[in-house]
Amino acid sequence: MAASISPTIQNGSMHPPAPAPEIIEASLPSPNGQGGFYNELAETSPVQAQDQQRQHFALEKELPQDPAQLEMQQQQQQQQQQQQYQQQSQEMEQQQFPHPQQQLQQEYDQQLYMQQQQQQHQLQYQQEAQFQQEMLYQQQQQQQQQVEAWGYGAPTNPAQASPGGLQGPMEGMAPDQSLLSHSHLKPGHKATLLTYTQTLELYRQNAKKTNDPELQFEFAAFMIDAGKPLDDVQTRTELFDEAMKLLRKLATGGHAESQHYLAECYASGFAKGKPDFDKAFPLWVQASKHGHPDAAYRTGRCYDEGLGTRKDNARAVQFYRKAASANHPGAMWRLGVVTLYGELNVSASPRDGVKWLKRSSQAATPEFPFALYELAQLHEKGIENIVFVDPEYSVSLYSQAAELGHAPSAFRLGECW
Repeated sequence: MAASISPTIQNGSMHPPAPAPEIIEASLPSPNGQGGFYNELAETSPVQAQDQQRQHFALEKELPQDPAQLEMQQQQQQQQQQQQYQQQSQEMEQQQFPHPQQQLQQEYDQQLYMQQQQQQHQLQYQQEAQFQQEMLYQQQQQQQQQVEAWGYGAPTNPAQASPGGLQGPMEGMAPDQSLLSHSHLKPGHKATLLTYTQTLELYRQNAKKTNDPELQFEFAAFMIDAGKPLDDVQTRTELFDEAMKLLRKLATGGHAESQHYLAECYASGFAKGKPDFDKAFPLWVQASKHGHPDAAYRTGRCYDEGLGTRKDNARAVQFYRKAASANHPGAMWRLGVVTLYGELNVSASPRDGVKWLKRSSQAATPEFPFALYELAQLHEKGIENIVFVDPEYSVSLYSQAAELGHAPSAFRLGECW
């Protein structure tokens, strides 16, 4: 039996008694029975023994753990890492492929944002360009094809048409009515923003401030259009004179559109009350040199018909080809007829002529629907090894031309029914 231990009082305070060396040695048995650390601990003082015991336990904690325990910890770490990876993958997948409800909400928010932006842009545009907005107007869908001022009328019977498709001395030379009227500059449904006089004055001020020939040209065309409905002869004359003066200035400066427009004014009789091809022809020539396709076509027509110049078949074909290279429907139609029937000293080539007519029909306009009519006639009769007979297709071509306002096609279409 170990001796009992009771507290002792030293210097008036209670201290536990120091354990006996034999007790320390008994409480720390040597695992291998050879002493070592435990024997050394038994030989030290009680305080030193406690410190050494703590250090020993700390060293034991740093010693390698049991392999089974290490494997279990590694498995736990791997499971935690796998769970984190799966969670991150799910988050990334949700970002790339959101839930349908979230996706619908995102699309709705995006559409709402776009609508708000569009409304802001529209409001800003209206505030910055009031007088320009009221000059916008839808161009007329159909234009009058034959003008009395040009000295010809539409035949009431298609049989009156010449073999080459020319229905009069000036067929295809009618000026573009949208060009002469400049209807796209008319005040339309937005005319209540500013009065006509205010619009004209604002336009005049802007034209004077700039050296942009395009803006000045549009102002000149607007003045001509503005003066047409006026009952006041003096005001109308003043507007026309101001416009013509500005157009002449721009034409002299080499502005092709002004040259062409001014030529149209002379050819339509607007300037003097009767057609003046002597003044129109040189302006068309100048505009064609600046790459204006319609001016090149009308120059060719002048050489073709001897308007404002002497007839010159070679020059006519030259300008037709120049305009046709820019896909001008009138020039391609005229080249097709010339080549098909061998006119203007050109060798007849039905195959090439039909090619030009097809190209023109694909670019047909209310002013130039003639290729559709020509092709419709060809498909009624056919050309051996070139054009096959197809009445249904012929009716379709007549219908397309009639929709563009071609009277002979409408007449022939009525006969077909």
